[in-house]
Amino acid sequence: MRVDCYRIVFAGRPPARGGGACALGFGALLGALLWAAVPSAHAQEPSTGNEPLDATAPATWVGGREGSVIGGCGGAGQVGKGFVVSAGLGGRLAALPVLTTPPSPMTMMGMTTPTTTPTSSATAADTSAGPKWNLFLGYKLCRVVVGLNLDLLVYSPVGSSNTVTSFLLAPEVQVALARSRDSRAELLGMVNVGLGQTAGFFQIGGTLAPGVRYWVHRHIALSTLLGLQASLTLQGKAGQTVLLSLLGTAGVLGAF
Repeated sequence: MRVDCYRIVFAGRPPARGGGACALGFGALLGALLWAAVPSAHAQEPSTGNEPLDATAPATWVGGREGSVIGGCGGAGQVGKGFVVSAGLGGRLAALPVLTTPPSPMTMMGMTTPTTTPTSSATAADTSAGPKWNLFLGYKLCRVVVGLNLDLLVYSPVGSSNTVTSFLLAPEVQVALARSRDSRAELLGMVNVGLGQTAGFFQIGGTLAPGVRYWVHRHIALSTLLGLQASLTLQGKAGQTVLLSLLGTAGVLGAF
């Protein structure tokens, strides 16, 4: 005899012969559906914050700030703190004397006569381009790098076969003004002021330059800078010269 399960279960008709088996089967199906729904509902409940941390989970950002992760202020792409050594190669691309003080006059027997300007003064004020090397030693603390920089410039004055050497030893500060989300690419600002010598004359100089730096490894970065250097050369009785130069440098940095 055919049993109409729909009429027995949903229409409320009295079960005929075999109808008990039909109701029992429907109850088993309904129970299985409820059992499958319980784990799904539990998974959608909000977290209470008391669950154990997964040791394999990646580092999380602290405070939503870029470049700051748990365990250091450097970020995932670079070391946060450490000693720094850097070497670079570049050059003086152009130079312009913006102020030249003439030789001081000399008074003899009531008569004022100008002193003779030495030929070396023209060499000191020469604006020839030339290659430049630099060596930097310092310390990195998060976004700031401080240290001591040595610049060495070698050039030949126009119309001369002589070689002139200029060096400047200066405390330097580098700051990462902006940083990519993975902490690898940075926009830099650099400033230094120091003392040195040019063609045998005392020199005071300073450099202000923007640049970019990219960390190819957590401890190694490539950088390039392009900026202006102002220098005051004191030539004794021959006067003094203020020179404004355009400098460019590319280098490699290691932080350990």
